[in-house]
Amino acid sequence: MNDLQSEFNTRWWRQMAATPVMLVFLGPFIFRDRHAPIDPTYLGMGLVGVVVALGFSFWNWRCPACNTYLGRRFFNVRHCFSCGAQLQP
Repeated sequence: MNDLQSEFNTRWWRQMAATPVMLVFLGPFIFRDRHAPIDPTYLGMGLVGVVVALGFSFWNWRCPACNTYLGRRFFNVRHCFSCGAQLQP
């Protein structure tokens, strides 16, 4: 495994670790009583969490070779679609 692939592996694991954090911010919306009004504190916390998670994803989920955003391709990223660098063995 070369340096490019090890850097991609690090970015992939960071992306995987961000998913549970996003669920923590969205938890109050998912598990709330549907007939109760939304608490503004939870609304603000949820919006901030979504913005932070999206910002982290746009920063993290990039090709280590050409710094192009990899988009929604998550589980089957063998090569960069922009520069052709091999990201996974």
